[in-house]
Amino acid sequence: MNDQMVLGLVIVSAPKSLLTDEGFEHVKVFSAAELEEHFDVKGSLHFDRGEDNLLSGHGKAGFAYWTKLFALTEEEIEETNWDHNEALHLLIKKLRTFVRTHGLNVAKWHDFNVEFDFVRPWCVQLFTPASPPMLFNLGIGDMKWLASMEMEFSYWARRDQWMDLVMEAAEK
Repeated sequence: MNDQMVLGLVIVSAPKSLLTDEGFEHVKVFSAAELEEHFDVKGSLHFDRGEDNLLSGHGKAGFAYWTKLFALTEEEIEETNWDHNEALHLLIKKLRTFVRTHGLNVAKWHDFNVEFDFVRPWCVQLFTPASPPMLFNLGIGDMKWLASMEMEFSYWARRDQWMDLVMEAAEK
């Protein structure tokens, strides 16, 4: 299943009603263009408030979603010998390289963070298929790095349609 593990640097805005601003005036939702300009990066997959909600697969989103996705190459999959822990470590290594290469850091995040409202700020999410279930351990070194970057880690087992979408986006 290492060939279906995808790691994402994920940023999700707070929700804001699409129908009325009443009660939501204070909520500031970012757009992918604003985020990408601030960080000088391109995401793999995103939608802005009012666009199709790719997470649910139907309806317009009342929030913004942005992610940069990472997947393993065929060679890396073989290198892991199908060990989920090693695969996760390699994915985090790819994320670390991306963060370093693009000069992303906590200070740059906080500069962006003060302008907008978030429910999932600057976090790392592992996407895997819902079935069969997967067990893995996040190594201490990787946890320390995530903590130093003020990034939370989460895991999301998803159905085939979402996994097909993130796999395709990660391979670009």
